[in-house]
Amino acid sequence: MENDSHNPNLSFEKYKYKVDLIKWLIGSVALVIMTTIINWGFNDREEGLNEIQQYDKYATELIVLNNNPVNKRMLAQFFSTVTPSEKLRKG
Repeated sequence: MENDSHNPNLSFEKYKYKVDLIKWLIGSVALVIMTTIINWGFNDREEGLNEIQQYDKYATELIVLNNNPVNKRMLAQFFSTVTPSEKLRKG
């Protein structure tokens, strides 16, 4: 059997195989990372929409439809304190 250094064709094939393996690994890792980021974005958006729906429900029922101005102000202050979203807290 010949030594790898004496057979340049075999050496090149091994190098080519290693490069293809590395490209596949990098591509697989990149695909997993991109999928994770996209999934996180969708989950974050879904949670935000859920939060807004719940806020809207309680704001309508407890603040808008409530005739007592003291209760309205207290509920508005409560929601501005407990709401996790900074944008909704400022409103």
